[in-house]
Parts: sequence; structure tokens; C-alpha cells
Amino acid sequence: MSRILLIGPPGAGKSTVGKALAKVLGIQFVDTDNLIEKETGKSITDLFVVDGEPHFRALELETLKSVLTLETGVISLGGGAPISEEAQQVIKNSNSHLVFLDVSLATA
Repeated sequence: MSRILLIGPPGAGKSTVGKALAKVLGIQFVDTDNLIEKETGKSITDLFVVDGEPHFRALELETLKSVLTLETGVISLGGGAPISEEAQQVIKNSNSHLVFLDVSLATA
């Protein structure tokens, strides 16, 4: 089993689906936004407002690179994580299974 990356807009259910999928597969679940909040001691909103989006995106990219060192796991990425070209390349080169969750599916 390799890594499974969950991407999609905020509120699409990445964390909810990720936790359930990881449980079924018997592998670790990781939420990058939660990791960033634990590491910084700040909420994602505070990081945006106080430190600015560029600072947050840099933290997000470093967190992405870090979690991709895991051999297996279900990883929920923040809604904006795949926005930058560098993040897209990191994801593309990670040999992970990529799953896009659409918010319209979460409300169906």
C-alpha cells in the first residue's frame, strides 16, 4: 500500500473521508492543516491573518514535503495546498495515489 493524497476545496470532506479510509485500510491518517496548527500553535485562520498567506503557503509546502516521506498513509491536504506549481510538482513526483473530493459530492 502506498500513500493516498486527498485534495479538494475546503469543506469537501477530506478529513472525514480520510479518517474512514485509513481505518478501513488499517493505515495512518494525516491531516496537513492539523500538523501545521500543532507545529505553530496557531490556527490556519490566524496564520493567514497575522503572518500572511505567503508565510502560510511556505509552511504548507514544507509540511507536504515532510508527509510525503511516509511510505504509507492517507493524507488530507489543505484546500489550497496544490495551488502552487512547486506543490504540484512535489505531488506529481511523489508516486502517490491522488483522489480529488468535490464539495458537491459531500452535500449530495
